[in-house]
Amino acid sequence: MLTTELDAVIMRRLAADMFAPFNAVQIRVSIDGIDPPAWRRLIVPIDWNLEQLHLTIQAAFNWWNYHLHEFQIGGLRFGDAAAAYESSSGELASALVV
Repeated sequence: MLTTELDAVIMRRLAADMFAPFNAVQIRVSIDGIDPPAWRRLIVPIDWNLEQLHLTIQAAFNWWNYHLHEFQIGGLRFGDAAAAYESSSGELASALVV
């Protein structure tokens, strides 16, 4: 039941946009190995690169880029932690994996 003209406008827009291509994705970012669990749900543009995603995660957790990070995608590793891992003895102390 529509109660206002605004509701009707919103419903028409939703119906019109229902089959439009996606322009954003919703992701859940969590930190492994801590209790209680810490996580954030983010909605980001679908065309962002990993650097933009990294900066968004930093802001979501109120971090200041003090820690190593990496993204693992299809077996490939991207980010500061991946570089540190490759240049070290092969041990990685901690990394944020998305």
